[in-house]
Amino acid sequence: MKRTILFLIVLILAVWVGIEISRDPGYLLMSYAKWTVEMPLWLGFVIIVVLFIIIYYILRTFKFFTSMSDRIQLWGLERRFRRSHSQTSQGLIELTEGHWAKAERFLIRSAEHSKTPLINYLSAARAAQEQGAYERRDNYLRLAHQATPEAEVAVGLTQAELQLRHGQLEQGLATLRHLQSIVPYHKHVLKLLQKLYVNLHDWKSLIELLPQCRKYKVLPSSQLLSLEKQANNELLLLARKQSDSEKLRKTWGKIPRNLQMDTDIVNTYVWAMIEKGEHNDAEAILRETLRKQWNDNLVELYGLAQSDHPEKQLSVAEGWYRSHKDNPVLLLTLGRLAKRNALWGKARSYLEASIETAARPESYYELGQIYEQLGEHNKALVCYKKGVVNV
Repeated sequence: MKRTILFLIVLILAVWVGIEISRDPGYLLMSYAKWTVEMPLWLGFVIIVVLFIIIYYILRTFKFFTSMSDRIQLWGLERRFRRSHSQTSQGLIELTEGHWAKAERFLIRSAEHSKTPLINYLSAARAAQEQGAYERRDNYLRLAHQATPEAEVAVGLTQAELQLRHGQLEQGLATLRHLQSIVPYHKHVLKLLQKLYVNLHDWKSLIELLPQCRKYKVLPSSQLLSLEKQANNELLLLARKQSDSEKLRKTWGKIPRNLQMDTDIVNTYVWAMIEKGEHNDAEAILRETLRKQWNDNLVELYGLAQSDHPEKQLSVAEGWYRSHKDNPVLLLTLGRLAKRNALWGKARSYLEASIETAARPESYYELGQIYEQLGEHNKALVCYKKGVVNV
């Protein structure tokens, strides 16, 4: 319908123009030097339009031929990009399937014309690592950084992971610390650092790192607490090996207050204090801890702490007896403390009750010593034998 209306309009215009030309055709006069050209006006108009069309198509044809080389070059570039994409995909497939040599070959061959050379070089570095070609691995990592300088963190993380997998712990530590200086909030960097410090037994650095891990929620709170306990406990064990008890006290003083009530950490510290002859301090810490929470290991240690006031120790332990009458560990501790106070009959009763509740080698040994003190050597010998059997 639209075409019909348009045709009618054009036809009407053509008729109208024809009528007007027949009424007054006009003329066009062009003169140059001795030359003069005269023609009807409408013919001149037609000639001008035709010449304009011819010139337009000549210019367009010229532009087509002059841009042909650019189009050919662009076509070749796109072809190389398509081939590179295909080879990159094949390389990633080979990498996933564990064909390291093939993967490396495809990835490097296509890296030059890849739209994502970073992926090519990082993946090739992993393939080289699996083949034990560590120099090639490091070279690919350098090329990855040169190809995409803004991806320094991604390159650094890949480098650190590969170094750690290869056992290059010191090099991995240097890489991760550099990354931490760039992106101190990066969760994966902090997580790798945390694992590395554990592997290196660098407990001091781990403790310094944990506040950042907690701030950026790198690990669940329970896991972070467990790591903090482990690190502080290990530092106590290191201080325990040194002859200076002051070093042990300083290490204890740096432990957070909430962890100073943790039974495992208290156990480590008190054992070390007892070994170094600091019995009064050990007794005080055990008494304060057990006042707030019960723990059999600490109760047993309380009986081994030889403070300057054994009678006071015995009184404190007997106060616990009201709430823990059938606890064999407490009965053993009471027997030891009664023995230290030369209360042989009471010590014997406590130790026999401990053995009745749970026969332990320690209880038999302590009871054997009581029998010896009382002159009952045969009974002592029987206790020692039963203690050996129950080891």
